[in-house]
Amino acid sequence: MTKFSDIELAELKEGFTLFDRDADGMIEIKEIGNVMRALNHNPSLEEIAAIVQSAEDDLAKRLQESEPAEEVIEAEALEEEEDVPSKLIDFPDFVKLMADWSRPLDTQDTVLEAFRVFDKMDTGYVEAKVMRNLLSNMCEGFTDEEMDEFLRVAEVNDDGGIRYSEFVTHMFAI
Repeated sequence: MTKFSDIELAELKEGFTLFDRDADGMIEIKEIGNVMRALNHNPSLEEIAAIVQSAEDDLAKRLQESEPAEEVIEAEALEEEEDVPSKLIDFPDFVKLMADWSRPLDTQDTVLEAFRVFDKMDTGYVEAKVMRNLLSNMCEGFTDEEMDEFLRVAEVNDDGGIRYSEFVTHMFAI
C-alpha cells in the first residue's frame, strides 16, 4: 500500500471535494473513476470496474460485520428500489482505495517505450520541441528556466533532436 505525502493528501482531498456535491464528506462509489481522472490518473475502464467492485465489496463486508443478517437483507432489498441513494464512500476509505490502486513507478523500459511512440521514423531521437511539450505536460510546476536546464542535460543535436535512450538513462541515474 502506498503512503501519501501531505501535499498528495491535499490533492486527493481537493479532487474528492469536487465530487462531494452536498459537502457531507461522502461521494457516490460510481464517481470514483471521475475523481481519479480529475486527479490526473488514467485508469482503464476495467481498472475502474475492479476499483468500484472492491469498494462495494468493502462496504458490503462492513455492513455484514456491523448489522445482523436480517438488516443486511433488508438493506439489499431497499437498494433495488430506485429512490434509494447509491452506495457512498468517505474520504479515508477513498484514500485507502487510492493507495491500494496506485501503480508502481515507471521503469526505464516503460519510459523508453513511451518516447518511442514519438519517434515515428525509428531514429532513436525525439525533437527537442516535442520533448519540451511532453515534459511540460508531465511535469507540472517546472519553470521555463528549469525546463531549459532539463533540456540542456539532454544534449540537443544539430538537427534539434534528443537521443531519448541517453536522456532516459540520465533520468534514472538521478
